[in-house]
Amino acid sequence: LTPPQVVDKLNKTIDWLLMDAQRWVDWVTEYDDAPNRFVSKMPSWVGDGGQKNLGRQLQFCQWRIAPDEALLIRVTPPRAAYWNFELANAWFTSVDYRYRFSSLNGRQAVREDDGSVIIAVSHADPGIPNWLDTGGHCKGMVNQRWVEADDHPVPQTELVKLKDLDQHLGNARRVTPAERADQLRR
Repeated sequence: LTPPQVVDKLNKTIDWLLMDAQRWVDWVTEYDDAPNRFVSKMPSWVGDGGQKNLGRQLQFCQWRIAPDEALLIRVTPPRAAYWNFELANAWFTSVDYRYRFSSLNGRQAVREDDGSVIIAVSHADPGIPNWLDTGGHCKGMVNQRWVEADDHPVPQTELVKLKDLDQHLGNARRVTPAERADQLRR
């Protein structure tokens, strides 16, 4: 490389970094108007990102949850090669997955008798098997994907107070503290 080529490539790198940083800000801002519910559209600068050609559907939910609240996510997963929910903070950094529940996939999820899955995103353990731990963050994103799925249902959400959780969960499955400890160990 010649010195002018190095300068040119560094300038292009700087331009890309500035553009990419703004792109992420724009994307988060697009979802800011729809907190605590899933949207299926990709960011405007991505289009569909080739998702349909790749046989997958991505959905996003920007959550805002106070320490005394839980975001309940309900969905009946379709038949799929793979599906998951991933929790991230407001900067798209995953919650510490070594010590907290920050993701859930079709193999890990515990289904209800009707085949549905109920997930609680909350600061405190809600006592149901499918918990995503906010890691102390009050704002973040849940990324969800269906891969090679028969259908692409949009998960339904409901923000509830933790003290009212039982009335919103009805007969949903529960876990004991010992079962939760074993779940985290695994």
